[in-house]
Amino acid sequence: MLAHSCVLAEGVLLCAAVSGAQPGQGNIAANLFSSETAYMREPAASDNKPVDASGGATLCFGRFEPGEYAIVVVHDANANGKLDSNFFRIPKEKIGFSNNTRGRFGPAKWEAAKFSLADADLTVEIFVSAAKKEK
Repeated sequence: MLAHSCVLAEGVLLCAAVSGAQPGQGNIAANLFSSETAYMREPAASDNKPVDASGGATLCFGRFEPGEYAIVVVHDANANGKLDSNFFRIPKEKIGFSNNTRGRFGPAKWEAAKFSLADADLTVEIFVSAAKKEK
């Protein structure tokens, strides 16, 4: 599903190649954010694909103007359409961010996850992993 007016008929194709999920299990859900203000609140585009036999999926958001963006992905292992978490709100399912960055106590910060989209098509590689458990 694509959202917002920054999707162009012409522009730069932006995709995410996700790996690290349980092979053949559930879906990969991805959100693309186009500003720090919108980050983790209002995605510019979203996509959702089943996990393939290698534990990955390629998701394409569409064509966008050059600028700064960030991608957040979730391995929705049980395909229930949400990020499952425990009592302490620590995700039970694997997550990933552009630049393969991680957050310390919560999601990765915009500054760490953002990347520049220039004037050539781009596929961002993202590895999903379990949230670190605090000891």
